[in-house]
Order: sequence, then structure tokens, then C-alpha cells
Amino acid sequence: MILETAIKNFRRHLAGRVLYLVALALLVMVSYDCLTTFQDSFISRISQGNPALVALLLLFFSLLGFSVLIIFYANRFFIHQHRSEIGLMIISGLSRGQIALIFFLETLFGELLALGFGLLLGLLTNKLFAMLLLRLMGLRAATNHWFSFSALWKTSLGFLIVFALVGIFDSSRIFSLRTVRLLYPNELGDIRQRNSWLNRLLAWLGPLLVIGGYVAVFKLSWIHFMETLRFSDRTATNTVLIMGALILGIWFCFRNTLPALFSWLQGTKWAYDQQRILDLATTGQEVQFHHQSLTLTTLFVTASVVLLGFASVLYSDGFRNLEEEAPIDLVADRQFHDHVLQQIKAKGGHLQRLAHLPVKIMPVTLHGPKSDVIMSQATMPIEIVGMHNYLQIQRHQKNLLPVILDRNQALFISQDFQYQHVHLHELMRNQVQFADGKLPRLQIVAFSRVYPLGSNLFFGNVLVVPDDIFEQIPSANSRVLVGYRLKKIAPDSPFLKKIDDDSYQSKASRQMRYRHPQQLQKAQITIYQDVKRDLSNAYISSNYSVRGPSQVLLQRVLGAIVFVIGLLAILMTFAWASVCSLRELSEVERTRFDYLTLTKIGIDQHHLLRYSNWKNRMLFLSPVIFGIGNGLLVMRFVGLYLNHLPMKLLYLLTAAVFIVYWCFYLFTSYNYRRIIKMTTPPDQQGR
Repeated sequence: MILETAIKNFRRHLAGRVLYLVALALLVMVSYDCLTTFQDSFISRISQGNPALVALLLLFFSLLGFSVLIIFYANRFFIHQHRSEIGLMIISGLSRGQIALIFFLETLFGELLALGFGLLLGLLTNKLFAMLLLRLMGLRAATNHWFSFSALWKTSLGFLIVFALVGIFDSSRIFSLRTVRLLYPNELGDIRQRNSWLNRLLAWLGPLLVIGGYVAVFKLSWIHFMETLRFSDRTATNTVLIMGALILGIWFCFRNTLPALFSWLQGTKWAYDQQRILDLATTGQEVQFHHQSLTLTTLFVTASVVLLGFASVLYSDGFRNLEEEAPIDLVADRQFHDHVLQQIKAKGGHLQRLAHLPVKIMPVTLHGPKSDVIMSQATMPIEIVGMHNYLQIQRHQKNLLPVILDRNQALFISQDFQYQHVHLHELMRNQVQFADGKLPRLQIVAFSRVYPLGSNLFFGNVLVVPDDIFEQIPSANSRVLVGYRLKKIAPDSPFLKKIDDDSYQSKASRQMRYRHPQQLQKAQITIYQDVKRDLSNAYISSNYSVRGPSQVLLQRVLGAIVFVIGLLAILMTFAWASVCSLRELSEVERTRFDYLTLTKIGIDQHHLLRYSNWKNRMLFLSPVIFGIGNGLLVMRFVGLYLNHLPMKLLYLLTAAVFIVYWCFYLFTSYNYRRIIKMTTPPDQQGR
């Protein structure tokens, strides 16, 4: 009897739990793929034991922990859905142990179905999973490893433990339920908003905390903690304060502010003039009843957007930095590159010369808005290249900004500018004055952070000028950089690693001493070679740069991290959206008889469905919009902190998050209406 009842209940509620089971199966699928890929000896060998692969193991345990949370909340709504049935079973003579076993078997059937389906999907998608990971890590290889018995039983054991732990907790919850409360539930009456001073205080405190948290995001220093994760730092305290204010503010908004606002709105004339306003106002008690899940939904959506934001930042900014640091296989100063070229040729490497770039240097000063912030001093040294040579380099370095300059125009190249919090239009209003009074002032008309041949070869800022101006600049301390394409040597070989390490040593460094008096004509530039590398000196560059193991390692680490963070955010979005769907569908069991009563007394079904649509939309989408706003605000601040950061990818991913929740809302709304229509008396079903 117990088994038959569990099977009957499972089949009866299967339609409303399909997306939840699919979400659970996706968690199982990715967990299996993580373990299989982590244990793949071929991937470990071609990635040379990259420690970033440990991120796959962290993702596996994160998915297990997240599965505990979503199964816990899903079963909570299942119990809420069965409360009347549980009360009737107790009256019929079933013990609470038998009822707990029925409920455990009912949920276990769905969980085992999701586990089996997820493992099957994992077997089918493991190659695709590994291919995407290798692609992001910059490894072009194919793997035929798709089955791992070790990963299979570890994934199964991990999720079975999760099912058992949640089942034990659900059983204790069933034992604690009171029979009277099961037969006569009156939750909304119990949480009716009381007109007390405490509730009014919390209703005002919620928005104030949220607004205060928003202001603190921009005013307090906290992002340094996200970079270092040092809890002893002052920024750690600021981060905790901001997170605490936002979480409490969101909690009070759903628990006190919105119910109080809707209660006030019900008494206004607007509610009686506009039916939609009245429908919205009557959802206040529902909002307060579900304030816990609404708060968690807001936090999970915020976390998803922030995770996707950091993944997009790492993808767009991290990989861009790698391309900017060493875009060419080998670049060397013509005066000091013979030794490097001989070493490469001795190892069997082949060098193809691409282009050369003459570089000159001169003190300059800027005249315009915030020029002192841009220069950080009264004057500054700047390295100068001609436009013709710049365009020649652009043929081999595609990420260079295409630009054509008139006689009195210049292109300003800098990596420090993004950290100076100066708007681009303010930079464009600045003019460059050279220390040589014979040279005309140049108007800055374009900005780029991409250096020709790579940033390691320059002291700091670079200016691209017209060729006739470049010819007039004195050749003191000038040099010529030559770019090569390297063949027949693997970029991650130990030999290139040694070459790359040597490029940062003192013998391969150029150091500059710059005296910057108030008068530009008295500024002096002194270049040192073959001296001990002074790390306190802000002006250090390399005589040669190789695109080698350091870039390969960073690319693989970034690729693995981007893959793990992005995948976790997507799974979190899909899984929690399924839990929100279950929350709304569990409410039908509590309200279906209310709808039946209202239908019997003559209220048209159209009006009842309209109210249910408003309620579902309010409870489903309001925390989603709230969470998306929070996440975009945080990432907007990060974008301001890292000026000129491309955020288009984040906006596209955020739109995808909203579309996922919107699809779940449509699914929930459809099933909600279907169950209500099933509740309608037979003589009214044809209406």
C-alpha cells in the first residue's frame, strides 16, 4: 500500500515537476562530466598538469552543495503541497513513519529518475564538455575518453548521500507537523501584517538599507578584497557591511515593505478605479508569506549575474590582456637581439622577420582637462612612433586600433589610463606639448590601450604621430624593435620558458631615470642598460619579449576559470528557476478550493485567471528583476573601477538569465491555469 500510494502520488504530480527533474538531471550531468574530465589522463597530460583543472573538482563539490539546497527547498514545497493529504492520512490511521516513508519514496522516484537521466546525458555530452573546456584553455586536441567507472560511482554516491540527507530532514519535518494545522491551514491569517510600530519601522528600514548598500558600493573601498581575499584588510569589513546591508534590506523589503505598501494601496481609490492595481495590491499577503524564498531568489539571481559578470570580465579583459602583452611570437631590440636569435636557431627554431618599429622618446606635457591626473606629475616621458611604421605593424597585429592622423593629431596609447577614472572625452580635449619648442602641439584624437608589438617593451605611455613630426624629433635614446614569427618550437616548451624568464632579468632590461621639474625644457631622460633591476623604478622595459609559456599558462588558467564560473552561473539560474516554479505550483493545492468556492458563487473564471496571472508574475518575476538590478549595479561599479571595460557580453548573458526565468514563468502559469480549470465544476468547464 505504501509503495502503491507513493507511485500514484509521483505520477499525479509528475507534470508539474518535469522542469525541476530536468534541472536536477543537468546538475548530475555536469557533475559526472567534471569528474570524468578531471580524471582524464590525456587532458592532464596535454595541459601539463595545469592546476586550474582543480577548478573542475571544486565545481563538482559546489554542485553537490547547491543540489542539497534546491532539493531541500523543493521538498519543502512538496510537503506544503501535501499538507491536507498528510492530515487525512493521519486521521485514516497511518503513522507518521509510514507517511514519511510514502513522501520519501515519492521524491526518491523523481530523484532516481533525474540521477539516471543525468548520468546518461553525462555519458553523451562528456566529449562536448571536454572540447569546450580545451577550447577556452587554448588547447586544440580531441579526446575519446567518455566513460569513467570511477566518476560514475562517485557521482552516484554523492547524489545518493544528498538524497538521503534531505530525506532524513524531511522525515523529521513531517514528524513535527501538528494535525490541526494540517487539516485547517491558515498561514496567511497568521502572518497578516499588524499595524505595529516595529512593522512600520522595518517597512521603512528595508528600502533605506538597500539604498545605503547601493551608495556604499560606490563610496566605500571594497573591490580590493575581491582581488586579494584577505580578511584582515579594511576592505573585507566594508564588503561584509555592504553584503549585510543589501541582504537585510532585501529581506525587509519582501517581508515588510511590499506587504505594507500593497495594504495601503488596497485602501486607495486607485485600487477601485483600476482593476489591475487592485489585483496587484491583493498579492501583499502572498509576498509576505513567501518572503524567504523571494529573498533567496533575489540573492541567487544577483549571484548568477555577478558570476556571469566576472566570467565575461575574465574572458574579455583577461584574454585581451594576454593578447596585448605579447601579441607577436618574438620581439627584440635590434641592438641586443643577436644572442636571443642565436639561441633559438641553435634549438632548431625558424624565425621569419615581420616588421620593424623605430621608437623615440621625449618629455612632454599635456594641456587640457584633468591633464595633471593623466600625467600624475607636471610633465611625463613618452615614447613616440611614426604613423607609417604603426600601420606596418598593424598588418601583423590585428588588435591595433586603425587610425589615420592629420598633421597636428596624435594617438595616445596607455594601459594606466583605465585606472585614472578620467572620461575619454576629457582625454580627447588635451593637447601634447613637446620639450622641443620647435615642434607643434598635437591634439589627441584617439585612444588605445593596445601597444604595437606588446606592452612589455615600453616604459609607459606611447604616442603615435604623423611621419613628418616623427622625423623632426631628435634621435637621442632612440631604438628599433623588430618582430618575428617563430616556427618549429612549441610555445609551451621548457626552452621558451627559459627565454621568457631571462627577458625579465637585469641584463635584458632597460631602465629610465626621469627628472621632472616644473619647466618642461629642463626635464631630463637617462637610459640605463645592464644594471641591476630596480623594482622601485616605475620606468622599466624589456629588450625582448617572447610569446611563450607564461601566456600559455595564463590562458589555460583563465579558460578553466571562465568555464567553471560561467557553467555554475547557468546551472544555478536553471535550477533555482525550477524551484520557483515548484513554489508557485505548490500554492495551487492550497488555493484550488478557494477558486472552486468563488466559481460556485458566480465569479467568472476569466477574472480568477487574471488574478492568478498577476500573482504569479509578481511572485516569480519581481525578485528576478530585483536581483538582475543588483547584479548589474555591482558589475557597473566594477566597470567604472576598470575603466573602458567591455560589458556587452554581460548584458547578453543577463538577458539570457531573464529569458530562462521568463520561460519558467510561462511554464508555471500554464500549469497553474490547467490545475485551476481541472478544479472548476463540470457544468462550468465549457465556459
